[in-house]
Amino acid sequence: MARAHTAGGVVQTETYLVNILLPNGVGFSNMTVTRGELSAGTDILIGMDIITQGDLAITNVSGNTVFSFRVPSQVAVDFVKEMGPGVFAPVAGPPRPSGNPPLSWWKSRKKRK
Repeated sequence: MARAHTAGGVVQTETYLVNILLPNGVGFSNMTVTRGELSAGTDILIGMDIITQGDLAITNVSGNTVFSFRVPSQVAVDFVKEMGPGVFAPVAGPPRPSGNPPLSWWKSRKKRK
């Protein structure tokens, strides 16, 4: 048993030791997981303990959502940087700095809303 922090609060739940094999053939052995309440049709919720082991991308071209994951990580992917400076600007407020804006910029955006 373990305490799990969920969107609904902290719960006491069962733990299990499992091996996880993703559809692309990437596997993880001896992972400690907790039991949780998931939506119907959902088998597993992948957490940051797995996501941080590789590169994750989710794209949605023409309404077709594609989930892609690879291990090990190979390159840094930065969609904002790929677009170039001045391509993306917020709807309201000051112009967004090029690249990944500093935390101070995001905090100032939150205060204006």
